[in-house]
Amino acid sequence: MKNKKFLGIPLTLFIIGLLVVGGASAILVDYLSNTATAEVEVTSPMLIELATAESWEDARTDGISYTSGWQNSVTDATTGYGTLYYGVKVENLADVTIANKTLEIVMSNNNSNAECEDLTSLTFVDIGVTDPSSDYYDPQNLEGLCDDANGVPGTVTFEIPINSLDAGTVYEYPVTMTFGNVEEASYNFSATLVE
Repeated sequence: MKNKKFLGIPLTLFIIGLLVVGGASAILVDYLSNTATAEVEVTSPMLIELATAESWEDARTDGISYTSGWQNSVTDATTGYGTLYYGVKVENLADVTIANKTLEIVMSNNNSNAECEDLTSLTFVDIGVTDPSSDYYDPQNLEGLCDDANGVPGTVTFEIPINSLDAGTVYEYPVTMTFGNVEEASYNFSATLVE
């Protein structure tokens, strides 16, 4: 039997060559494009900072003057029956309105015996509903929002409803807190926006 040739190559070798080239071509083009990748760092959509102040007495006429800059943490001191003045800044860093959340403030002390009654007054000015052109200093009392049955002995929680925080907006809330005749202690407060 005579070997058949195609283009001067034995037909068997030609067919094997076609299969090899066809298979290699299929391996080289099993996708139609390159692969693009992205690395994304996601940060918190909200920023909460604190500042100390001397008082709110001149807030109506002079605005609020903070004695410290806005910080993640502030340190202060007072006595039993003493009143402290703070600012709480809440900034929506997201590009959408954040609505129907809760600002949770947890209070504890180094004696592990914090109670709602330790504060005789905790107020803030809701700048979202208070008209600054009239009676700017119209504080809302938060005592009724205190819960000392939160499951953590020696801590209390204030849950403050936040209706709406517009995208890219900064809110600065004046806050006062007055202690009762409490046992000497170092109190800690933390503020977190939660679902």
